[in-house]
Amino acid sequence: AIGTVCDVVSLASVENRAIVSIGLDELRKPMISHSVGLQALMSISGIEEGWMTATDIGYQLGPRINAAGRLHVATDVIELFQSRSVASARLKAHEIDQFNLERRAIESKLVDETMAVLPDEKPDFIVVSGQESEGWHRGVVGIVAARIRDKTHRPTAVLAINGDQVRGSVRSTAQIHAVSALDSVSSYLSTYGGHAAAAGF
Repeated sequence: AIGTVCDVVSLASVENRAIVSIGLDELRKPMISHSVGLQALMSISGIEEGWMTATDIGYQLGPRINAAGRLHVATDVIELFQSRSVASARLKAHEIDQFNLERRAIESKLVDETMAVLPDEKPDFIVVSGQESEGWHRGVVGIVAARIRDKTHRPTAVLAINGDQVRGSVRSTAQIHAVSALDSVSSYLSTYGGHAAAAGF
């Protein structure tokens, strides 16, 4: 259920709706019935026991789970969920929560910087870039691209530059297929992939 909601998988199918529904029923059980790691994550996310919703998964659990991999290492989350000690689980959940706060601060700064330099007449396809050494963290380029797309209603690519390597992410609109956009510049790319709404390169 957590994976289905956090990956923004369509809930139009009966199977996906069933997975999320059954998962939510389990997640609404008393915290004591969950692993100590999940208990700690739910607690630090401010989720009230017995009232878990898909929104809580998408906006409270998901960003914290993703933040560790974006800014540090994804194994932090595995360690959290494998915890047997309440104390160690709480410590790891706190670390993950700090990564999420850091991720939000970086994201907000980059979105604000980008919006400040965009012309009043926005280009049809927005492309912005910055040096990783100056805070353009590769782990947040996708989120930043999505925020800028939402604010401008334009397909957006955000690039993090590190020496001679560039990692970027595209978040697109209904009118432009993200992978097709990258196909058009494939000779400049070492690797890329994704789907209609989002792609990485």
